[in-house]
Order: sequence, then structure tokens, then C-alpha cells
Amino acid sequence: MRKKSGLLLIFALVLFSSCTYKQQDNIHPVINGHKEGVALMIATDKTLYHSNELINITISAISTQPLDNATFILRGIYSGYWRLDQTFLLTLEPDKMEKINVLYTTPACNRCSGISEGAYDINAELVKDSIVLANYTISVEIKQ
Repeated sequence: MRKKSGLLLIFALVLFSSCTYKQQDNIHPVINGHKEGVALMIATDKTLYHSNELINITISAISTQPLDNATFILRGIYSGYWRLDQTFLLTLEPDKMEKINVLYTTPACNRCSGISEGAYDINAELVKDSIVLANYTISVEIKQ
């Protein structure tokens, strides 16, 4: 129980500090899915983007147990295929928040060669030995 309350306290402090520096952040404090002792969350610098605009994505992960050589998968903006598709190897130390920053330029919004305007998901998964330990999905809006 002590480890769980410590994990929740760390997550609350990180979330509070993230929310205080910029109110427009696309912060998602609710954990979509996780195994006990592992948590994952995503924040973007805003919720509305335009064609060829830079998205700043911050992924935070924490575990109560050591986690070596886990695979972190980031996919998003699906339009026939994942426009955003990146994989990272990640090692987590117990109760230490690990952050990954990803910069991604949105595709063009047009019917001929880009994507349609609308809402698009960004999905994150933390995987170890083919088992999904945590996942998280957010949505961003992309306009012309």
C-alpha cells in the first residue's frame, strides 16, 4: 500500500507542476490502462494544430519496480497508416519518473496529398516481453 501511495503522490506532484506552468497544455491525468505499479501519461503543448505545425509531445512513465529494456511505442494520426510511428527502448528505475520529449510535424491537411481535417488519436504503449504494461491515448485536432 505504501508503494501505491508513493506512486500516486509522485504522479500528483508531476501533474500539478505540469499544470501550473501553462494552462493551455493538453494534459491528461487519467491513466487509460496499466498493470499494477506502472503508469504512463501523455501531454501535448496544445489541443489544436494546423497543417505542417510542430507538436511537442511529452510522455511520462513511472514504475514501482525496476524495468529494464522495455519498449515504448508512440503511434498517432492514422490516415491509412500511422503518420507518427516511433519506438524507443526505456529503462525505468523504481519510483523515478522518466520523460521522453518528441517533436512531430503534422502532415498537410488537404484532400489531394494530406489528411482530412479532424480529430486524431495519439497512442502510447509501454511493452515488456510482449506484454502491454501501460497504454494511453489522447486526441488532437488538426485543421488546414
